[in-house]
Amino acid sequence: MDTAVLKQIGLTDNEIKVYLAMLEEDENLASTIANKTKINRSLMYTILNNLINKGMVSYVIKENRKYFRATDPEKILNILKEKEELIKKQEEAIKNILPGLRKLKLPKEEEVRVEIYRGKEGLKTLLDDMLKTGYYLCLGYSGLSMDVAPYYWTHWHKRRIKLGIKRKIITKEQMRRHKAMKWGLTSARYVPDELNIPISTMIYGNKVWTMLPAGKNDQVSILIESENIANSYRNYFNLLWKIAKK
Repeated sequence: MDTAVLKQIGLTDNEIKVYLAMLEEDENLASTIANKTKINRSLMYTILNNLINKGMVSYVIKENRKYFRATDPEKILNILKEKEELIKKQEEAIKNILPGLRKLKLPKEEEVRVEIYRGKEGLKTLLDDMLKTGYYLCLGYSGLSMDVAPYYWTHWHKRRIKLGIKRKIITKEQMRRHKAMKWGLTSARYVPDELNIPISTMIYGNKVWTMLPAGKNDQVSILIESENIANSYRNYFNLLWKIAKK
C-alpha cells in the first residue's frame, strides 16, 4: 500500500506505522503496539498522544489498563478538507487507499463500546460522526464547547442544515436567547435555571456523547455506543421534553 499521501497530510513515519498496525486489531495496549512496530515504548506514548490530538486514535480504560483504538479511516478525508490548497489531489489519493485501510480494521462486536476523545480534533471527529444520522437530541447546553472550535462550529452547522439534520435541545431557561437556539432546524425547550443540567449530552443513532469541560478551551468527550443505552437516554429526553417549556 502506498502510504506517501499520509505523510502529505502531516503524519510522521512512526505515526503511519502505528496507525496501520492499530487498524489490524480492535483494541491495542501501548506495549503491544510497541512490540509489533519495534518502536521504543517511551516514544510510543508520544506518538499515540499525537494521533489522539489529530482525532485518529481514541482510548478506553478497562481494569486500570488503557486500550487504544484507531478511528475510522474516513477521518483522513476530513483532515484533507481543511487543507484547501491540496484538497483535490489529496482527496482522490485518500479515496484510493480507503478500501485497503478498511480491510485492515477488524470490527469487534460488543454490546457496549466506550471511547474517550479529547480536545479540538476529538470534538470535530464526533461532530462529523453526528452528520451521518438524520437527527440528534441534546440534553443540556452550555455553549462551552463552542470555545474549543468556534469557527468549525459555524461551518458544521451550515453543513448540518444543508443535509436537513434536525435537532432538539433541552436546556436551562437563561439559554433561551443564546444564538445557538436560533440556528435552523432547531427546536428548543427550557427548564428552570435551578434544575440546571451541568453537562451536555448528545443522543444520536445508537450512540450517546457526553461532553465534559477540561479546562480553558479544552474538553473531554465520552462516547458510548449501545442501542439499549441510547434508547434509554432517548426515552428520558422525550419524557423531559413533554414537561419542559417552549
